[in-house]
Amino acid sequence: MVAVYAVLSTPSLQWPGMDDVVWHTALALLVVSSIATPVPFIPIGKRAIAASPHKHSFAVGYFFVALYTGIGIGTLVLLPFRIASGI
Repeated sequence: MVAVYAVLSTPSLQWPGMDDVVWHTALALLVVSSIATPVPFIPIGKRAIAASPHKHSFAVGYFFVALYTGIGIGTLVLLPFRIASGI
């Protein structure tokens, strides 16, 4: 995440047309994370998590997946307002 922040916040590290690549990749990752986010609430997912010896690792990973999903959905909701403001 730090590397992505450094690249996206430093204009000299960017190249023309990068948004065309990043946008599609981020959208694909958002779809995958959105599908993965409700897994702990599905009965088969609950059973798999309960039987796993790696509950702590799952919790840490799940936090980041849910965070990415929330940020992505929040961005998609707020994006029209940013476009309308002209920023």
